[in-house]
Amino acid sequence: MFIRRTQTRNTTSGERYYTHRLVESKRVAGQVKQITRLNLGRHFDVNQDHWPALCARIEGVLGGQDTLVPVECPASVERHAQRMAAQLIARGPTSPPVGTSASGAREGHGDIQSVDVDSMALVRPRTVGVESLGL
Repeated sequence: MFIRRTQTRNTTSGERYYTHRLVESKRVAGQVKQITRLNLGRHFDVNQDHWPALCARIEGVLGGQDTLVPVECPASVERHAQRMAAQLIARGPTSPPVGTSASGAREGHGDIQSVDVDSMALVRPRTVGVESLGL
């Protein structure tokens, strides 16, 4: 992930300004696609020097596990990372899983879905690895 700063122009007044977006690069069918995950807006106030740490923390939160060496960042950057990760988690996956259509229905099976009432779904499961125990 990275943050892209894009110059934009107001169509009525002609005023130029910058907007910021959280972008993710993915390889799809042999080509690299850049997907905008979040529009951070015009008034994005994180210092540009902290953008790599912010993106690393967002990926860490989304991954559900901490890194072996923690990413050092100010408390304000950590708050931004937690907020942005929560927004991304609330939105869900950016593309439907393989074998499903854009509506979420299994291909060739209509809109019928079954749910096991006795099952339990974890929203953000985490595991403890050997590295974490070593630390």
